[in-house]
Amino acid sequence: MSIKDYSRAKLNEIIAGVSLDDLSNVAYSAGDLTVTDGLRIVGLKKRIIDVDATLDLSDVATGLPYSGATFSVEANPYAIALPTATTAAEATALSGWHISLIYTTAGARGVTIVRGDTSNDSISGIVVAGDAAASGITIGSNVITFVGGTAVVGDRVDITCWSADATNTKYVAQGFCAV
Repeated sequence: MSIKDYSRAKLNEIIAGVSLDDLSNVAYSAGDLTVTDGLRIVGLKKRIIDVDATLDLSDVATGLPYSGATFSVEANPYAIALPTATTAAEATALSGWHISLIYTTAGARGVTIVRGDTSNDSISGIVVAGDAAASGITIGSNVITFVGGTAVVGDRVDITCWSADATNTKYVAQGFCAV
């Protein structure tokens, strides 16, 4: 059954009691969300965040609003620290958190993505390269690196928190690079 098959009265019944306050944990930028007649949400687009310096998202409250964002990263020697859960409630909130990073300015210096808690958290994944060598992006020893001097504009990494509890946060990453 499609939404078109519902009467306006039935749709109003379905959404009764739902307010925009219920969307308070949804991260969005001004202008990216348009609510029309209460029946649909339109105008959503990806949030692009320019990152040109160290970004510490290790605190879950700081990191959660970035879920779903696409980071535009430059060839500067800085690190991005991923969120780490320290309570069961944070673990529940963090499970499913995801970001994409796209290398938008190439250069001789690299960018790293690291665990928020270096003793318990983990990052694992795979890199697929156009030349089969996968040298522009590396994933190993719980660190993701856009390799300076090798990574090119358009190289990308997608990261998802697939599991978390009060002491461990686990990320999986997929990298795509030209070389």
